[in-house]
Amino acid sequence: MFLYRDSRKGCMFIAKENNHVVGTLSVDFNPTKLPIDKMFPKEMKSLYRTASFVYIGSFAVDATYNCTRLSFRILKEVWTLVTNRGYNQVICVINPDHCKFYSRFGFRTIAIKENMSGLSSAPAALMAINLHEVRL
Repeated sequence: MFLYRDSRKGCMFIAKENNHVVGTLSVDFNPTKLPIDKMFPKEMKSLYRTASFVYIGSFAVDATYNCTRLSFRILKEVWTLVTNRGYNQVICVINPDHCKFYSRFGFRTIAIKENMSGLSSAPAALMAINLHEVRL
């Protein structure tokens, strides 16, 4: 079951099974400022200037659950919502180790940083997708 709290600025998807949270994903519609602006200043400045977009974050799936199937279901719900709101572009920041997984859905890598402040200096990849490129 999917629950989500919706507003004009964003929403949070929560996937539950038997009253146990098994997945989450946050959605920000056309944000004007994001924490990732400092990590990817040139890329984000360009995005803010050229297009309206949706930022997805806090995408997590319980490791004991079928990650691929649930990820697919959550993303499908997000695509429906984003399309209904009239947006065409979605961006996210992930660990570069997951780029291959996201590219299966049609995401492309825009930039990679070797160490991202705030997350134990883990690497980060900025990815984007235009909704006509979605492969679900």
